Amino acid sequence: MCLFSLNLIARFCRNVSVAVTDGPLLIRVPRIDATTLHEAFLQLSEAIDPCGNFHICSGASTCTSYDVVLAIGSPNIEIKAPVVFIDSDGWRSYVGETHPKERVKGVENAIGALAASCLGSAEVFKHLLRERGNLQNTRNAWFSTFDFSINSTASQNPPLPSSISSGKIQTVGVGAVANATIWALPLLPVQANLALIEPEKIELSNTNRYSLAFANDVGRAKVEVARGFLEGSAIATEAYEMAYDDFVKRFGVRNDDVVLPLVDNNKARHQVQLNMPRFMIHGSTDNWTFSVGRHRALEDDCLICRYPNVGEISQQACGTIEAPELDSSANAEFSAAVSFVSALPGVIVAGELVKMGYADYPFTYNFFQMDMSSTPDRARHFNRKPREDCVCQKDWFRSVYKRRLQVNQI
Repeated sequence: MCLFSLNLIARFCRNVSVAVTDGPLLIRVPRIDATTLHEAFLQLSEAIDPCGNFHICSGASTCTSYDVVLAIGSPNIEIKAPVVFIDSDGWRSYVGETHPKERVKGVENAIGALAASCLGSAEVFKHLLRERGNLQNTRNAWFSTFDFSINSTASQNPPLPSSISSGKIQTVGVGAVANATIWALPLLPVQANLALIEPEKIELSNTNRYSLAFANDVGRAKVEVARGFLEGSAIATEAYEMAYDDFVKRFGVRNDDVVLPLVDNNKARHQVQLNMPRFMIHGSTDNWTFSVGRHRALEDDCLICRYPNVGEISQQACGTIEAPELDSSANAEFSAAVSFVSALPGVIVAGELVKMGYADYPFTYNFFQMDMSSTPDRARHFNRKPREDCVCQKDWFRSVYKRRLQVNQI
């Protein structure tokens, strides 16, 4: 939680102090040559923003002039600034204005921890913009990344399987959502062969929300940055610096176990769907809102059902160098492509890959959506059904799809 929170916050805040007891670095942080927590914090933040002001302070009580404090776990905070508390317990993530009232058992699971970082970073961002924009702070909420419930005493919270073989995974698009998925995978008991398909290189405007990207990655291929992050992990990678349609022309339609269409435009989504994958998990963002969906072949709605307009592209303000000017009124809407909005769906996508290792998968409806300018309790979770006029409901399409999958009935 400490490291991922800093990763996200350093991409929108240039003045950050970290008050934490130093100790050995117990998790693998690729591309960071650090052995202690303090070294890791400083190296990570400076790699993200070489011109920022990042330092270690001796304790939270000595940090007296800050606009907001992110309290991770249950530290004693005596400070006048607003405080955002985050914690996690297995698949569950907590964010609130106070310590969680219920006892945190400390079940280890990177998905719950990383999701808590995303929720907490969103609250930090909203506090910094509290006088500009119609943003709602979260008072206290437990969010389950397992079943997407909010403040439920019946949330399932099973231990992680000791090992999960996810087979061959095809990732179409290595943008901001995919970055967070890739960050999470080495922290989980997942073994897989991951094909990374993306034609673009890292641009300066990407670094405000790409959790794998450092300042010196500008100009490097996105697939190479991702592959470098996964080196030495249980995730084998294949990097294809090309558009998806070029990949298919060159290598054919591969029958991989899972396809992750993490692209930001509907044309590419339609191309993926028309190649008839067996199973897909997608994540997308639109301004402050993100969606995560599951698509089982010929059962759930298809990607064309869900994104019918070919020409639409997910437009995000601040996704380019030129940013729109803010309305000066107190209730103005603030639009931004910020780190946590794309990171949370990426983490949830990684969680779906883990959940596939349980016998009773799936445990949720096929569509989850959250507006991070609001509060988690207003998230939407329901089954999306196929559109009657979609190509996926045509008899010829379904017949071809069944033959493609080499099964008689799905």
